[in-house]
Amino acid sequence: MGRRSGESHRAVPLAVIISIRRVNRVPCGGGDTYGRVRAVVTLDHATELVRHTLVLTLLIAAPVLAAGLIVGFVISLLQAVTQIQEQTISLIPKLIAMAACVALLLPWMGQHVIEFARMVFSDGVMR
Repeated sequence: MGRRSGESHRAVPLAVIISIRRVNRVPCGGGDTYGRVRAVVTLDHATELVRHTLVLTLLIAAPVLAAGLIVGFVISLLQAVTQIQEQTISLIPKLIAMAACVALLLPWMGQHVIEFARMVFSDGVMR
């Protein structure tokens, strides 16, 4: 949508654009929302939504982090007993344990995320 070589660029005042847009609007579905859904989000609603989101994130991440913590602790104990002081030995077992935990718990995690999305989009938090 560029300009042609002979055309000059004319600036249209913002007030004209706003008035044109107001005249051309047609209400859709009645009322003065013009097809948009009017939702009032107060500070309490926003705070509650953020709280729910953080709790869900903690709930989903906790088992995976706990698996990594337990495997890391066991590997550290084995390294202390055998006096092997290699930092990278615990990385692969931790990654494997965390990946296995995610693979096993993925349906459970997905179920919680879907429930949260349904609650948010069906205005469960926004009441």
